Amino acid sequence: MQKYNVDLLPIGSPVLNPAQQVWQPLRDRRLANRCYDSYAQIVDACCRGWNQFTHIPGAIRSLCTRRWTSLTSEFKTG
Repeated sequence: MQKYNVDLLPIGSPVLNPAQQVWQPLRDRRLANRCYDSYAQIVDACCRGWNQFTHIPGAIRSLCTRRWTSLTSEFKTG
């Protein structure tokens, strides 16, 4: 029989949310402190920032991987 532990995580913690881990560098490096004349310009800036971000090897993995998220299983043979 396998035994699993369930750890409860705090609600609304951006550090634990992978989407927030990706959004923060985009906001800081590509979108912050800028004024846009239209919604289309905002979308274009977001798309350009995302495309540049995805071309950095390992960027998403390094921001979203946490050691405690790795699933491991322990099998005992008897």
